Amino acid sequence: MRHVAALSSGPIADKLVDRDDPHTRVLASVTNGSAERPYVVERSAPGGRGTGRLLWTRGSSIFDTAPYNEHGLRTPAPFRGSAFADPSAALIMVLRTLGYDFSFTTTERGTQGAVQTIHRSANALWFNAYLADTTVGVRYRLPAGMPLLTHSECTVSDGVATYHFGTTVHSECRFLVNQTARGTLVCRELAPFPHGTARLLEARGFVDATVTVLLPPVRGDVWALLSGEHVDLPDATDNAMVFTGVSGNLRIG
Repeated sequence: MRHVAALSSGPIADKLVDRDDPHTRVLASVTNGSAERPYVVERSAPGGRGTGRLLWTRGSSIFDTAPYNEHGLRTPAPFRGSAFADPSAALIMVLRTLGYDFSFTTTERGTQGAVQTIHRSANALWFNAYLADTTVGVRYRLPAGMPLLTHSECTVSDGVATYHFGTTVHSECRFLVNQTARGTLVCRELAPFPHGTARLLEARGFVDATVTVLLPPVRGDVWALLSGEHVDLPDATDNAMVFTGVSGNLRIG
């Protein structure tokens, strides 16, 4: 891995105060000759002080210093992926320990990875991403389940949803899915019907799945169809409904 101190808030100089502390674990470290420094650290709350965890990663810029161009400006020069490890892999590892997977796959080493963000609006999760090309596969998993994006399809394997997008993504998510069976999940927004329905979403491809539906905080009456049959609605907690044992397709209006 290459760490440019001038672009990464200085050199990697952090040290553990107490290596024998049972509440602190070094998950990854870096070495330079005989020197070793922690790069990813997990800290759990001591007994009697809660049950939370703190995970920290040092972080390194993915860019190298560059000479001035003809306009007197420095153009960012990203590292060649075939020559250096991607420092963002450490952050991906940290997120996985918390139940989040925002990884991506490329057809060859050195392909520029995905730039991704996620935020919440009106209780929906919004996924935004930029991909260098359409050969990059994006994998998503959240603690509450796999996000099923509106107007998208994904393949399910080992509890992770894999998508193949265009080069830009701006997608809404109102379904989170837990499913062990492999398969393909699809989500579409349909024309609102019957009269008085504000929105109608359909998700299909479920096999004995647990589906969490993220409801808008301001809404009218909600109804659900499971494979064409009306079903009783579970209680909504924090603007979310959890349906269990779902197979086939689920419509929410």
